[in-house]
Amino acid sequence: MLTKVEYFSPETISFLKSKQSFITDEFLERNLLSQTIKSANTSDIKYNYQIFLNNLCNGNLKKLLTSLVKLTRLYIQMEIPYVVLLNELNHLQSILIELFINYDKKIETIALYKLSAVSQNKVAKEYLNIYTTNLISICNIRLSSIHDMLEHYVVEHYVEHIKWLINLAQNIKDTNINSFPQTDKTLCNFGKWLAQDGSNIIKNNSKLKELEKVHSQIHYISSQIKHILTLNDHNYDYDILLTYLEKCELLSLSIGTELALIDNTIVNQKAAKDTLTGALGRQVLEQIFQNQYEISLATSSKFVVAMFDLDYFKKINDNYGHIAGDKVLQEFIIIVKSHIRNSDIIIRYGGEEFVLILPAITTKDAYNVLEKIRKSFENFTLSFENNNINTTVSIGMIEIEAKDSYNKHLLEEYIHLADTKLYKAKQNGRNNIKK
Repeated sequence: MLTKVEYFSPETISFLKSKQSFITDEFLERNLLSQTIKSANTSDIKYNYQIFLNNLCNGNLKKLLTSLVKLTRLYIQMEIPYVVLLNELNHLQSILIELFINYDKKIETIALYKLSAVSQNKVAKEYLNIYTTNLISICNIRLSSIHDMLEHYVVEHYVEHIKWLINLAQNIKDTNINSFPQTDKTLCNFGKWLAQDGSNIIKNNSKLKELEKVHSQIHYISSQIKHILTLNDHNYDYDILLTYLEKCELLSLSIGTELALIDNTIVNQKAAKDTLTGALGRQVLEQIFQNQYEISLATSSKFVVAMFDLDYFKKINDNYGHIAGDKVLQEFIIIVKSHIRNSDIIIRYGGEEFVLILPAITTKDAYNVLEKIRKSFENFTLSFENNNINTTVSIGMIEIEAKDSYNKHLLEEYIHLADTKLYKAKQNGRNNIKK
């Protein structure tokens, strides 16, 4: 990392002073941020930018970096991402390079690049400091969420890597390697479990290989972080540390998500079934929903809940009898299971109504799954006692992002929301999906 910055020559500083109004106007006018958040109060941002640009054009390096730190903290306070501020600084750099080239001062671009590197590192240090603090806090919430799950199987081993990540973030925050977490993937607690019991429990070989790959990546990155922190002069590249730690969090969440999906597969095998259809029984809905909510909070992943209602089902019972109706319900579940993952959970809610829980999925992908189910059921014909029976299904879906601790009213609230969407699908002519 740079320890000394070769700043602009006195002649160039005089040039920048003469162009200060142009630089300020050009930057603020074309500033991406000011264009995208006009509705917010940007006066503080513009004021801090003006101070920063004034220090830049007057050649005061110390005041320049101080004003940059203040600007960065304002961005953090407004929850504006690091990459946005970085793009703004890159835009300013482009304006200055263009000026230097146009006025035959190409040699000054070298000093500008050095200054930009130091400035970016200052910004990254501020963002890294707040990120490590927030990460430690949210990881403790994730631990609490897993602890609050009513039932869990392999996902309990995610706890080990959350604790590992907390330790990593704390060591980066303290710039300390004395209590650094294990960098050898085979020696950490999760690695030991994955190599022994985990490999026996996880029957899906592709999932096991994916977990091993992700686990290997996270430990490799941690070893790079440890190497950076061993620098004796403490002149770290904070941009790289920030990038590495963010990547470690994403990989950790990926491990948690994969383990949660495996847990759901086990739940599907062990939970009480509806004797007619083979779907899970309604008595397990509350427990499964709470578990899904808690793991969603622990892995920062969204999930989708969909409600199905078979259209004109009463007419089938009235016209063809309850045995025919039962067969339609059974065939519907066969169709549903043919389009969902082993980790997705289908529950008979009552009569001809079903609830489907799709974990770790986008709304778009969930909609595509539901549309395949809808079309397949629309095209299905049940042959029963010389009769061809056809019907359709209406579907209401909602996306859930867990943000707060679970409470017993959440299931009722979300089922009501999904049911409202289902009602709108019915009102819209049936045989459609409302989201």
